[in-house]
Formats: sequence, C-alpha cells, structure tokens
Amino acid sequence: MVSRALNLAESRAVALKTAQVVKAAVAAIKAVRADQAAAIKEKARVPMTAKLGLARLNAPGLAQCVKN
Repeated sequence: MVSRALNLAESRAVALKTAQVVKAAVAAIKAVRADQAAAIKEKARVPMTAKLGLARLNAPGLAQCVKN
C-alpha cells in the first residue's frame, strides 16, 4: 500500500516536471517564432524604406533645395 502511494507520488512528480519542461519548450519556441517574424517584418520594411528614401531624394523640390 505504501509503495503504491510512493509510486503514484513519484509518477505525479515526474508528470509535473515533464509538464514544466514542455511549457518551457513551448515558450522558447514561441519566442523564436516571434523573433523570426520580427526579423521577416524588418527585412520587408528595409527595402520599402529605401525606396521611399530614394523617391524623396529624387523629388524635384527637394533636389532644388539641395542644389541651393
């Protein structure tokens, strides 16, 4: 009877520890995915920002201001 209770307690402890490990792994995966998504968004923004910057530099009014 006592050994069965100890076995159940040990099984429960292992299950809780496993759950903690799984939760930590899921949190790490979510963090990596969020980081990757941010990097993808940042890569998408850079060319557009560069294009807008070039368009502003090529604007006639701005070019005239730079010459003066």
